Amino acid sequence: MKFLERFPQLFTKIILINSASSFHRVAWLNLGSQLFPYTPNVFYKLASFISMPFLANLNRVSSTAKKVLFNSTRSAPKETASQRLTLMREFEINEMKLTKITQPVLLIASKDDRILPSEAEAIRLSNIFPNSQIINLPHSGHACLVEKDVNLYQILVSVNFIFM
Repeated sequence: MKFLERFPQLFTKIILINSASSFHRVAWLNLGSQLFPYTPNVFYKLASFISMPFLANLNRVSSTAKKVLFNSTRSAPKETASQRLTLMREFEINEMKLTKITQPVLLIASKDDRILPSEAEAIRLSNIFPNSQIINLPHSGHACLVEKDVNLYQILVSVNFIFM
């Protein structure tokens, strides 16, 4: 969204999935991101396993995708994770600039997102982007794209965001 805010002419269509722009409105995430650098490495390694049920509805994820998701969360160095958390905590957008975006914006929100208030954020963003539509995924978690029944291509075709 920061890139879109600065260079809107580079985009013809925008897709936001479980937007992390709500990060600063989630108190426990803000506090956790500030304490994160002081977390012992052993807890950081354990967190990749513990976070799995928060990232996705594991009943909807194949065993192969679970392994990939686990390995991807485990592979990020602690410093990288800390930097990403800081970026999300400090993220601000100029809503007035975004209200001028005329390109179509598709907001995909997971109802069972256990990390971010994705549905509420999609509604908030739909009030900012004048040419937006929301797709709710009623049974999906934050990492919805790894779930068996979620097919981004089919979603895009179903709402005429792309044509077959």
